[in-house]
This record gives sequence, structure tokens and C-alpha cells, in this order.
Amino acid sequence: LSQHKLRLSGARSTQPILVRAGPGTGKSWSMQQLVYFLSEALVSQEQKNAPQPVPLVPLLLPIQKLARMLRQQSRGGNASDFDGNLVRFFIKQDDDFSADTRKMLLQALELRTLVILMDGVDEAANVKQAVEDFVTKQLLPMGIPLVLTSRPEGIRKRLYARDFVIMNLQPLSTEEQHHIAEKQLRNDALFEHLAAHSLAVRAGDEAGTREHRKFIQDTLAVDDVALQRRLSAFEEISEKPVLLSVLVCLLKGWWGHVDELPCDKFELYEQGVRAKVAQDLKKSQGKYAISQLKQEEALQTVNLVEEMLQTIATANHLAKRRTFQLPDVHRALASVGKPQLLEVWSELLGLGEVPLVKILTLGEASGGEFQFCHLSFQEFLFVRELCRGEKVSSFWAEDMLNVRLNDPFYKNALALGHGHLGQALAKQQPQWNLDRHPRLSPLGLEGLQHLLAGASALESLDLSNVALDNPASMEALAAVVALEGLPSLKRLSLRYCKLPAGASAALGAFLARCPALEDLDLEWNRELLSTGKAAAGLSDALAERAYLTSGVWASDGATSQPSSNIHSGLSWPDART
Repeated sequence: LSQHKLRLSGARSTQPILVRAGPGTGKSWSMQQLVYFLSEALVSQEQKNAPQPVPLVPLLLPIQKLARMLRQQSRGGNASDFDGNLVRFFIKQDDDFSADTRKMLLQALELRTLVILMDGVDEAANVKQAVEDFVTKQLLPMGIPLVLTSRPEGIRKRLYARDFVIMNLQPLSTEEQHHIAEKQLRNDALFEHLAAHSLAVRAGDEAGTREHRKFIQDTLAVDDVALQRRLSAFEEISEKPVLLSVLVCLLKGWWGHVDELPCDKFELYEQGVRAKVAQDLKKSQGKYAISQLKQEEALQTVNLVEEMLQTIATANHLAKRRTFQLPDVHRALASVGKPQLLEVWSELLGLGEVPLVKILTLGEASGGEFQFCHLSFQEFLFVRELCRGEKVSSFWAEDMLNVRLNDPFYKNALALGHGHLGQALAKQQPQWNLDRHPRLSPLGLEGLQHLLAGASALESLDLSNVALDNPASMEALAAVVALEGLPSLKRLSLRYCKLPAGASAALGAFLARCPALEDLDLEWNRELLSTGKAAAGLSDALAERAYLTSGVWASDGATSQPSSNIHSGLSWPDART
């Protein structure tokens, strides 16, 4: 808020800011807080009789709302209302502003005293390029104070690297998030013990850890392995507000509290979405209300509504849409040949209470515009549809596998499907060939890790020419198969992957989880076993799991040598194992 002493001569002392954070970490809420604190500080300055040379005015500009206005404009709006300045266009088009407020904002824009907070650049959809061009080619030269937010994968960083201060949003602490959730759950005993267990573990309180762990295990009635998976999942869930809010929906239950806890994010959304839909239908007064139904009948209604939502979400995500219109809904529901689903949508829309869906506009020529309350709900429903197998083959066509994994739009969807999506794909397509163009990018390699988790039916994996020249890459692949392994994998090709010597132990750990492996191709990875330490690291990792006698690895008793089913092309040191 401090202004340069020569502000009246056009001088500035601030830089534009880009705030990056993942989905559901509080970007939009932070921008709302920023508007409040800016306004409070500006009013405080005036009250102290110390006004700035030119008063500043904050403006929150949700990019998704701007994108909707631009689409409406392109469908037949008044061309004179748009002069290329998106901020001026937004101020003129937003009906939430009174005439006096609109006049004040336009005047502040002309005086360059507007503090513009643009929330969600990654949500601009088909007008993102226009928004980015406007920001970098018009707003930036004007010198207007500017703050942008976006998911990291939703922007082209090179556009902002030179002129913007790029900041990563610091999430709420685990304790802060637990405190918020406890208020919503109103003294839920299970959640209180989960939060206390998490705190005790971090504090090294063994007695407290045992006490809370016993209560949780008795409540959930699970064995030690299942309990540990759920506790690990809870720690991951606690890191993101949107995940914790889904857990709150789940723990509130349908008819009182429920005593169940998910093992991963997929289960969290599956149970949470069902609980949220049930809660909304329980409050409904329409045809699909469930408050007076028996539980079995209520479940059937909830399943029907979920099927309708999943059909819409799948069509949206395949088309890479974040918002959708009524014709999109009609096409999606008509494509599955179930007229009842369209009837469900129409009934709920008429009451203005479609579960998980935010109604943005109604009554326009397009019939209205909608979006899921959070993109992650659309992503989960899309992933669950893929996991059912009917659309897996078409989405994961062999020539599209690398394209899908490299696409930033599907990044969070793949993460939600960790341990589930790969299982479904491997059953449909047991041979995965990633030795094709476009080559797998670092983002694509991250997506592959999510697919490999749980891919128990996978029989052949060709990673030839995939860049694994960083030891961390092989370590990440070994980590995702550590729990369930790849029990059906018979062929693995890692030729031309440039595996470094530091990756040998991780490779051993990966191979140890592939008990059916018959054919291993390591050709042209000359650095992999270039030292005795690297060779020892590989054999030690295998020996830890009693894998040396399985036939995949052979030893002459003194020196490690490749067996007949391992392709050559390595530098094999004369190292004792």
C-alpha cells in the first residue's frame, strides 16, 4: 500500500505478484481475505488523517466470471461495450456493482489507483490466452498494482518470470485445519482422536499415540495394516483444506455420524460425494427427497443422482470444460440412453438444488451456465467412470497414452485415481508402450507413477527412451509399487533411459516387486552399473527381498553377471556381491 513519493508524477514502488498453489489449498479464500485487509488498511489510513497521495481501491476479479461474460459477449452482446480492456469490460458488465460503485471503479482504473486481484487465471478455459495477453501486454505496462492466482500447471511461467514476483501460497497448518474441522463436526469423537493422534506423532508422544491409536482402531474395527493405511491417508487429507472439507462431509454421515475412514483420496471422494449428495437430498422437498425413505430406497435414489452427475462430469472432463451449459447437459445425458437421468436433472434444477453443482446463470439463450462446486468433484467423478472400464480403452488409446499423461489438465485427476485408475487400465490393456512421441515429460512421468500404483494386471511395460537420468525418478517408481507390486509383469524395457549409477538400488527395489518378470531390457544404460558400489546397491536391494534366486538375476558366486533374460549394453564392473 505504500506509494512512491513521486506517485503523482507516475512513479511506482510495487511489482505485480503471481500466487501459485495447488487445487483446494485456499487461493480464492486468500484473495477474499486480501480484499478485506486492503480495505481495512486503506480506511485506517484515512482515519489517521494520513491519506496516500492518490487513494487506492481494491477490486476482486474472478477470472471464471470474466470468462463467462466474454462468452456471453461473443454470443451476441453489444460490441461497443468491449474495447479490449478486460478490467473495464468486467466493471461495466458486473451487475453486482451499483451505479456509484461502477463509476468509482472506472475512475480509479483511469487514475491507475485500482489494485486488481485476478483470481484463477488457470480457470479462463478457452479465453485463457486472451487473459494472459491482456495481463502481460496491457495491464503490466500500465503499472497498476496487480495480484494473480493460479494452479502451477495452469499458466505459462515464462510469461511471468521476468516481471512478476512469483510466490507459492503457504497452506494452513495441520493444527489450524483440524481446529476448523472440529468446529464443523461439533465434538465428533473419532475426528478428535485422529487429530490428537496426528499431533502426538509429530510431538513424539508415544503414550498419547498409543492411546489415540487404540481408540481409533476399536472404533473402526480394522487390523493393524488397514489402520495404518487409514492413518496415513488422514495425514495426507489434513494437508489440503478441500480434502478435509470432504472428510467433514463424510463424517457428518447421512443419519448422524459414521464410523469409517478412507484409505486414500479416491475412497475419500467416493464416500464424501455420496454423503454430500445424500445430505442435499435429505433437505430437498422435491420428487427425489429421501428424508422419508427407508435406507435401501434412499440409496437407490442417491445412486441415480450420482449416475447423472457422473455422466455430466465425464463429458465435461473429456471436453476439458470447467463450466458447462444446458445443451452440454442434454447431449451428455442423451448419449447414455437413459431418459430418467435427464428427468432427474430437470427436477433438481427446477428446485435450484442440484447436488455438487453451482448454478452460475439461468434463463439465458443458452439455458444457463453451471459448474461443479469444486473442480476436484468433476475430476473424481470422471476418474470413477474411467475405473469402471467402459471408457478406459477409448481414453487411453495406445497412441494417446503419453498425450494424456503429459496433459496438465488431467494432473489432479490422475492423482485422485492413484491406486485405482491403473488397476482398471491394466485389466483392459495389459501391455503399456510409452516408447513413442511425444516423449514422456516430467509431468507425464508423475502421472505414470499414479497409474503404476495398483496396476496388478500389467504384463508388459515399455519405458524405452523415457528420461530416467535422475536417481529420484527411479526411486519414485520404486516407491509407488512398493505396497502392492506388479505381480503380473513379465516384460520390462528400460533401454536408452540413461539410468545413472545412483539409481541402481531403486531399480533393485522396483525389480523385487515384479516376481513374474521374465524379460528385462537394460540396453544402453552404461552408467547404471559403472561402479562396484552401484552393482552392490542393485544386488543388495534384490537380496533384501530374497529375490536373487527367482531367475531374473543370476550370480556366479563372486561376480554379478546378467542372466540370459537380461539384455546387455551395460558396463559390468568386476565387483564382488
